[in-house]
Amino acid sequence: MPEGMHATGSGTNLWTATEGVSGVTNPATGGRVVFFVDQASVD
Repeated sequence: MPEGMHATGSGTNLWTATEGVSGVTNPATGGRVVFFVDQASVD
């Protein structure tokens, strides 16, 4: 589940974070994940 997104001022990266499950730190079992993609690849 995406929680929020942020585009960099240069327009090169789009960052997002998932909500995650409370108290879980391992992404494989539902913990929060933060990642980015090249913004041009999703336009």
